[in-house]
Amino acid sequence: MDKRVFNRLNVDIKISFNLWNPLVWKKEYNGVIKNISENGLFISTVTPSFPDEALLEIYLRADNEIIFIPAKENKIIWRTSVSGNVCGSIGVVLLHPPKVYYKFVRHLKGIDTLSDTITPG
Repeated sequence: MDKRVFNRLNVDIKISFNLWNPLVWKKEYNGVIKNISENGLFISTVTPSFPDEALLEIYLRADNEIIFIPAKENKIIWRTSVSGNVCGSIGVVLLHPPKVYYKFVRHLKGIDTLSDTITPG
């Protein structure tokens, strides 16, 4: 039984994101979305290990627009370690993705067309 609601699309989209813990620390990193769906992302990255309670803010460039996905709208569901204290990938579920993100993914999949064409940056 497949537990995914939406099919994933293999992509290669550069992003930046913040890992943070409120009032304690915040750090920006870069990564690449390797697959995407209407409610999730697989991010390939190299970051230091981070605590389970870390929050994630995502910034995705689409043409001249930045799609911002705030920490309250997503949840890190898994991560892999490449060695010791280094994280190599992050699995993210989007709880309430912004409408523009949803349209962006549907456009990438060829399901919807956008009045303002958005393409990965």
